Amino acid sequence: MTTEKVGRVRTCRLGPRRLKDEAAWIARYGQMLEARLNRLEAFLERTKGTPS
Repeated sequence: MTTEKVGRVRTCRLGPRRLKDEAAWIARYGQMLEARLNRLEAFLERTKGTPS
């Protein structure tokens, strides 16, 4: 990876190597986010209509 800073802007570039590790991380992160959103949805459904 290379980075270049011009003023307040930093540009990062990935080299020609494969992005398998990064793609796997993104997939795991997406699964984690989906699980959190599912738990939030379940919580909201359970508490819907409950007086505050």
